[in-house]
Amino acid sequence: MSGFSSPEVLCGFGGVFSIRLSVSLNFWSSVFWALSGMAFHEQELDSIKHALGDMCIAWAHLEEACFVILLYTMSRVELSAFELIRNELDFRGALQVCKGHAVANHWERHSDHIPILVDMIDGEIRSARNRLIHDPITAGPHSYVRQSNITRYRKSPFKLHVQIGTFTNVSSDEIYTLTRAVRALERYALSVVQYLDWLDGERQIKWEFPSMEIAQLGAHFAITEYTQIAKSRGSAL
Repeated sequence: MSGFSSPEVLCGFGGVFSIRLSVSLNFWSSVFWALSGMAFHEQELDSIKHALGDMCIAWAHLEEACFVILLYTMSRVELSAFELIRNELDFRGALQVCKGHAVANHWERHSDHIPILVDMIDGEIRSARNRLIHDPITAGPHSYVRQSNITRYRKSPFKLHVQIGTFTNVSSDEIYTLTRAVRALERYALSVVQYLDWLDGERQIKWEFPSMEIAQLGAHFAITEYTQIAKSRGSAL
């Protein structure tokens, strides 16, 4: 999609969950869509705002589940020391500690699943989540779009081309599909925690979460669903 300048940004997330919207944003969006010969889809704008909030909540729960895995990984560390270490680790760093420990100290079945879980999170899902959180969302000619300020290079037979920023279609359906993938990853993480609880001596008559193998399969299908809808809309990164 070709670039354009929109009067106002509809949504922007700067690392902290916040939606910077005002009456003027809705006004300028209405004007833009009217000038394009299209009715302004107020319902879709509200759906996008809700979908982004839902995704942020789901991601926070995924992080919490993975930090519980980290707690088990560092089980020999005194609790207050662990909490201090946790406070200094970002999510990606915590995941890499869990993955490295599982590979270096392989024991029991969960050690095979932790690296798979980490790779699933650190792949397309994290990238898509970051783009939706940090990219401003504006009204485009036919739908809402997100503006990615990323420099990309493309080679041709005779010269190197540079692309500075892109505009990509975005919809509430796509964001909700991504959120389903994030929640499936949380269930996968909690299935690992459930197994670690069992190893730690906790006996449950009925386990709350599916087995690690079933949860892994569910996460795989949910990620595949998101990938397909993102590609169909030209949103894949």
